[in-house]
Amino acid sequence: MPKTPGEFVKWLRAARPCLLLPALPLLGTQAEKTRGAQAIARETDEHYNHLKTMKAEFTQLYEGGGPSPARKAASLWLKKPGRMRWEYNQPRKKLFLTDSQSAVFYVPGERQARRLP
Repeated sequence: MPKTPGEFVKWLRAARPCLLLPALPLLGTQAEKTRGAQAIARETDEHYNHLKTMKAEFTQLYEGGGPSPARKAASLWLKKPGRMRWEYNQPRKKLFLTDSQSAVFYVPGERQARRLP
């Protein structure tokens, strides 16, 4: 998990595909699929700009750290303006909260929370 605001930004950018998955219905027909990535990104932005809240459940896979990919199951909640909650359930519980000003990372087994400025 990220330990600094800069690491959090990199981590969040890596998670962007998870945020785009609910927008797949916007892709529609084959003709719409050929319009290009910029049009799809613009429509996705427009779709998310009108949302007030969102919840998504996802599975995250990491490859390259061992013989088989590491799998993490989590839920993501977004609430505008600027609040996010990432709750990992597997393989061990973790909680990451942010309100666009600061972030808190909590692992129940460690019995302490870490605040990132």
